Amino acid sequence: MRSLARTRAAWPRWWLVMALAAGLLVSSASGALTIHLRLAETPTVNGGSVALTGPGQVVAMQIWAVVTDGNGDPSDDGLWKFYSSFRSSDGGVMLGDLTATWPTTCGGNPWSGGRSASLGYQNDLEGEIDMSAPGHRGLDNPNGRDSEYHFIPGSGDGDLDIGHTDLSLPAPPWFLAKSAWVVYDDEMGNPTNEWHIANLYFVATGWGPDYNPTGESGVTEIWAEPRQFGCALWMEDGVPEISKFSPGEEHFKGDLLGGASILLYVPPMALAPEPATLALLAVGLGTLAARRRRVTMPRAVTP
Repeated sequence: MRSLARTRAAWPRWWLVMALAAGLLVSSASGALTIHLRLAETPTVNGGSVALTGPGQVVAMQIWAVVTDGNGDPSDDGLWKFYSSFRSSDGGVMLGDLTATWPTTCGGNPWSGGRSASLGYQNDLEGEIDMSAPGHRGLDNPNGRDSEYHFIPGSGDGDLDIGHTDLSLPAPPWFLAKSAWVVYDDEMGNPTNEWHIANLYFVATGWGPDYNPTGESGVTEIWAEPRQFGCALWMEDGVPEISKFSPGEEHFKGDLLGGASILLYVPPMALAPEPATLALLAVGLGTLAARRRRVTMPRAVTP
């Protein structure tokens, strides 16, 4: 469980939004592969916040992978593959289901081209696993068979995430972006150290337990939770990097991090601070070091 996300939901909404804007809640590292979420309307900005209007709202996001460019030359930075799940808060101000699609680009989408590449399965990742419980359909073939990786209905928060919590399982149910080769360029053929991997959508299904119609509400956070079991592989400043965990073995030559998240909030207009206050808060938060967030992996995996 990611208790930090539930703790954040209790903070005042405007503090969370300004902290995100100032970079306080964004992972950082001197050398890493970082999986960021961006809003579809601002695809060059990591993270973001969206004001909620009610159930039925669809929040369009993008999944981006960014390799740290330490020498100022993106032509020697590349990406081959990584695993991840994508989650929303346990409860929060709004419940909703996550779904994903591969992007359509003029040069084609390389991230679905590698063997076993998958958008993953929808599962309520706050729930308990039981192989006798009914599963959900995989995102690669919505008309196909149900997922074999089941969570007990009603044991989670009631909405659907993407991926799994069992590190020993393959992709799917995990999300896996994997090209047939190491990719160094963007879709236009220009050298880059960041890539648009997939599209992510949050479909609001109903108000959550942190919604307060008469006062300050909490937030719902959406984030990437990359998996280090198996491995991620990328090129950083011309050097191959690997972040790998397997039973009895750890190999962290590079850091694989979950980066900027998306915050969904209800604007409490009567409680909103003055613009000058927000500006001062942003300056203050900008002076603080960004928190580095890393998924902690166990020393052994029990099937």
